[in-house]
Amino acid sequence: MALRLSSETKDTILKVLGISNASSLTLVSLLPSSSSAEAHQFHAGEILSGHLPLNFYILTFATNNIIVCTGAIAVLMWSIPCRPILVYTLISVVALYGLLMLKIMPKFVVGVLGIEFSSYALVWSLALTFISAAFVGYHFVKYACLGLSKLGTWVVAKLKLDTAWIYVCSTQQTLAADMHSFLLAVSRWVHDG
Repeated sequence: MALRLSSETKDTILKVLGISNASSLTLVSLLPSSSSAEAHQFHAGEILSGHLPLNFYILTFATNNIIVCTGAIAVLMWSIPCRPILVYTLISVVALYGLLMLKIMPKFVVGVLGIEFSSYALVWSLALTFISAAFVGYHFVKYACLGLSKLGTWVVAKLKLDTAWIYVCSTQQTLAADMHSFLLAVSRWVHDG
């Protein structure tokens, strides 16, 4: 199933993605560089509790944004005739971002199950994990809704609920007609009597 977008929609999406990408690069370039030369040791539980340096969390979400926006720009612009220029530009943006990260990233290691991850590797790992989790979550919800819809259709067909609903509607119409006749008879009786 190919997604067909009008040129105006595509242009608008590309502008939003470009602005978002530029905003992330600007944010990262304005962060102060790491001042510690020695690597601190943290444990995995401290990632979620907020004990790591603030730059780490900012860089994690900026990395999410850079990866998603750059990927979406590549997908939306893949049909242009000069693909090598597009690929070169996108690779340059990601390389520039990676170099900025090296300068700004606080130096520390996080121990997870006896394996130590550097802060740089952890940012990229967490960013890819967030993106993958969002992708899986989106498809889970999509197919769960589709499955519930199919289940509802099957239940209606199996239990003949559509026939029952038609019967209820026809009964309601009959009752409404009888009520109308009764009210007309009462109003005639009141006028005549």
